[in-house]
Amino acid sequence: MDQKEIVAEFKKKGYFDTRRKELFDLFVADETRQQQLEVLLKQLIKCKIEKDPDFFGKNRGKMSALIQTELVKRHVVKEKSKVKSGNRAHFTNNNDLSQPTAVVDGEYSETELLDRINDLLNTFSTSIEENEQFQNDVKAQLKG
Repeated sequence: MDQKEIVAEFKKKGYFDTRRKELFDLFVADETRQQQLEVLLKQLIKCKIEKDPDFFGKNRGKMSALIQTELVKRHVVKEKSKVKSGNRAHFTNNNDLSQPTAVVDGEYSETELLDRINDLLNTFSTSIEENEQFQNDVKAQLKG
């Protein structure tokens, strides 16, 4: 069985959706992380509305999709720059999101907000990837 077949089987049996829900629940259960994300997203939306007042007039689904796309693009750009520089930095729990790194007129720039949101999500992702119980559960499901 190749990698694509394993993924297809994992999804077919509903394991992917189950794991996604578990991960979402874990993230939501962490009030500090959830509050940090909420503050950053509010700041990002405020920044976008100031830049384009029509942004708020778009439906919520479209706004969400636009922000998600920007987050992914920014993440890809950041990762490519790390590879080009030879620095394969590993996201750790040492990211102190309470300390501003770039502030413009008392507010973070849009790029900085995207980076901080991605850093927050990457920190969570890394903590899951390093969780042996989670890995063992996934392996057991794949074998089962």
